[in-house]
Amino acid sequence: MTETAQMMHCEITGSAYQTDCLVTFIYGFNTIEQMRGLWEDLKTVAQGITKPWLVIKVFNAILSSVDRDQGNPVQQADVQDFVDCIQTTNLNEVIWKWDYYTWTNKQRVEDRIQSRIDKAFGNYEWMMKWGNIVVEYDLPGIFNHTPMLLTMGEEQNNTRCPFRFFNVWADHIDFDQIIEETWEQHKDPWLIKGIWRKLKALKTRLRY
Repeated sequence: MTETAQMMHCEITGSAYQTDCLVTFIYGFNTIEQMRGLWEDLKTVAQGITKPWLVIKVFNAILSSVDRDQGNPVQQADVQDFVDCIQTTNLNEVIWKWDYYTWTNKQRVEDRIQSRIDKAFGNYEWMMKWGNIVVEYDLPGIFNHTPMLLTMGEEQNNTRCPFRFFNVWADHIDFDQIIEETWEQHKDPWLIKGIWRKLKALKTRLRY
């Protein structure tokens, strides 16, 4: 287990659903300068991980301008370090449902600020094993942050799931060639059906 001021990294094992994974719980500081240590720590932890890895909870940072409603205008510096960390560690956001914004300052409507700063990310191995698991955002009640509920279930070996793109694929030497070949091989006069066939074929090639 690794613990810093902004994260706790541990291994979780259990007989239920043969759980064997790594989980990093985050509670980030509030300034860009303070959080740079967190991003570097995550990059270090990510090196050499071959097990399913989940990174979850309060990042106190946003990934894009739409992640903040009202308040100070979002600048490039507000998102750059977080974006760079997610890309470097090859993490992808876990499927979620219910409210978009996960934090509010609890002020009156005219003074209310909302942000999406509570998130869950998984690496490639997590997505391949538990990519069907959905994070649910519950009602915040009296709290500023929305509770996150992630219920472990069976692996998705026999579960049909939608096409999901993983950042790590784009680094493969044959990525561009695979995309081009797959797009040319599968043509259909019906546009939507054609796209569905292309994505289905592409999913198989990218995974293997």
